[in-house]
Amino acid sequence: MDYRQMKNQFIQRKRIRKEHFDYSTKGDYFITICAFENKALFGYIKDGKMVKGTLGIIGETWWHKIPERFPGVTLGDFIVMPNHMHGILTLEGQSRSFEGNRGWR
Repeated sequence: MDYRQMKNQFIQRKRIRKEHFDYSTKGDYFITICAFENKALFGYIKDGKMVKGTLGIIGETWWHKIPERFPGVTLGDFIVMPNHMHGILTLEGQSRSFEGNRGWR
């Protein structure tokens, strides 16, 4: 995929955030992280059980590090599936601006 195709793909994406909602507001948030093109990048199912691949392990590792970087965040349940991940996190308050943390990778 070249730059123009990728740029057009993002231009045409449906907006999934609620308009005028402040996502730094304290509360519980259900997070879904999807793999590109719905591919099984995070692992596979064997004998009815999820076997995490390298990217699934990396995703889970970084999920558990979120409270280290954002002390006002507590983590709820988290699950890795072959082509997506689900997690619940709770924002305890507005102690930090999430805008200022965009460089964290």
